[in-house]
Amino acid sequence: MPVVPLLDSKTKHNMKMNTIDGTFAVASDNLTNPYLGLFALSLRATTS
Repeated sequence: MPVVPLLDSKTKHNMKMNTIDGTFAVASDNLTNPYLGLFALSLRATTS
């Protein structure tokens, strides 16, 4: 019985690029979001 690949090379490449893109997106969120509140407070932000 021949082995049939489940994913072609283009799909594998796209999945790899999607994973890399997601990694950078999560990293940038986790690096910047903790400081947004402090930055807003330094600009005298209020809740109203």
